Amino acid sequence: YVLEELKNRFDIEQLKEKGYKVFTSLDPEAQEKAEKILNEEIKSAPSGVTQYALVAIDVKTSQIRAIVGGVGDFWKNQWNRATNPHTIGSAFKPFVYLTAFEQGLIDPETRIKDSKFEIVDGTGMVWAPKNFDGKFWGVITVRDAITFSRNLPAVKVAYKVGIEKIIETAKVCGIETELDPHLSLALGSAAITPLEAAVSYATFARGGIYMKPILIRRIEDPKKRIIEKNIPVPQRVTSAYATSVLVRLLEEVVKRGTGTLARLDDRPTAGKTG
Repeated sequence: YVLEELKNRFDIEQLKEKGYKVFTSLDPEAQEKAEKILNEEIKSAPSGVTQYALVAIDVKTSQIRAIVGGVGDFWKNQWNRATNPHTIGSAFKPFVYLTAFEQGLIDPETRIKDSKFEIVDGTGMVWAPKNFDGKFWGVITVRDAITFSRNLPAVKVAYKVGIEKIIETAKVCGIETELDPHLSLALGSAAITPLEAAVSYATFARGGIYMKPILIRRIEDPKKRIIEKNIPVPQRVTSAYATSVLVRLLEEVVKRGTGTLARLDDRPTAGKTG
């Protein structure tokens, strides 16, 4: 991946001839542990899950500390899943709710109906989304809708907010992949990269501050002259208030909702299953 990034900026043969040194942001210990854990965990993965990918970003500096593109023998399969798109699923829902919080349309205690919803799409087909358990819970709070990842409330909020505005939120938070403006996007029908997911969730963790991910810290020539240096450039993209409301709810996902397996004993943890 580092070589791919360098190819976008330099002639690789030139780089070799000039004897440049490339300093990355990777933490070798974290990288080794990430690869080891994923290769162990895949042995007990749910049926149908044959691969894993992982991206770990330092929230303060936006430097990529570990990136695993897949499990198994790299030489037999060199597809980098961490930097290639995959359907995000319910992990997209935070963008829906963040947009609604920004607009002041809802708050955590707003009551919303987890009930049947149908809409005719552009082809004349009826789209009737369902919850993963096939049930409707009736009137629930936004807090519980996020915590327990209920699909129908997310779709209804997206319908009210407008899918274009949700796409704008996703883009400013760090998703660069083109997103189609269909209501099913509220449930994560789009494919994005795990790297984009990590970057945008890091934006949440900073309270609405986006920073471009950094893989290459600096490049030096043999005389230690700096050819390139990358430093984080913070940019406010969502309001501190709306983002902090979202993060508090994503903490509940891990405390008592669908993400309890991600709980950590020594620090607050926020997240979303997808």
